Amino acid sequence: MRKVAFIISLFLITSVCQGQVNIEKHYFKDLKLTRKTKADKAKYELVVTHLNDSISQKKLYNIKTKNAIWEKTFFYELPYGVWKFYNNDGTLKNEFNLDSIIFFSDNELPFSNSPKRVIVETSPVFKGGEHEMQMFLAKTIEYPKSAREQNIQGKVILELLIDAEGFIQNVSIVQSIHPLLDDEAVRVAWLMPQWIPAKRNGKPIACKYYITAKFVIQ
Repeated sequence: MRKVAFIISLFLITSVCQGQVNIEKHYFKDLKLTRKTKADKAKYELVVTHLNDSISQKKLYNIKTKNAIWEKTFFYELPYGVWKFYNNDGTLKNEFNLDSIIFFSDNELPFSNSPKRVIVETSPVFKGGEHEMQMFLAKTIEYPKSAREQNIQGKVILELLIDAEGFIQNVSIVQSIHPLLDDEAVRVAWLMPQWIPAKRNGKPIACKYYITAKFVIQ
């Protein structure tokens, strides 16, 4: 009998649905990416993958060795996620996790259509921490029978609007994988209890927070 797992990871984006990706390739003569050129004259290739209107991943390659130099993720042109830097032979040199640095908030949310982008001091926290959240999910998630039978798996990225009191005011889908999994991820998100809200200048604020729900049949 196959086991079904549901994993949720904060601010982690590693894959996207087919049809939502827009890829651009740019070519440069220098590492600072200031001297743009044609592909046949370039030393470096920059691959920009637009996952959607707000999220983009950039990866720089040495054309001669075909090894990656670095890879970075941006949210509304702000850095976030895990940034990786590589040695000349392509092995990992350093990586930096920016997950808890960049959030988006506005005291007027959800009434504002263009939320102000700010750096918050502390991100929203599920009460009891990630372990308690995993326990909550394990008890609450119901992998759709039809999705299981069709072997539908993947990741759904959700945007949560958490108000200054820690209550979820809105849940929307940033990245879809399949309606069956999308609906289940949204259902579970709405059932989450009160969070500890984000803070800026020592005061609780409303904050948009992004989570990735990974559905896996094991």
